[in-house]
Amino acid sequence: MSPRQHLVGPTSAAAKIIPLLSQGKPQDAVAEFQNLYGLAVPRVNAVYPLLDQTGYPRSEVHSRCLRSEE
Repeated sequence: MSPRQHLVGPTSAAAKIIPLLSQGKPQDAVAEFQNLYGLAVPRVNAVYPLLDQTGYPRSEVHSRCLRSEE
């Protein structure tokens, strides 16, 4: 298994997700992309609705989580 890559922001992710989307079902491509490059924090999905309600960008949360791992 290869190490997880950090793809934060639309520019770095676009080059990875566009080929996946063109190969088949979009739902499968998105699920695969999230599995490969998603934030590896337990139960992070539980906090997303709160972040969405407050308007806090997920990209900022992901960036801060990645910086805290360094």
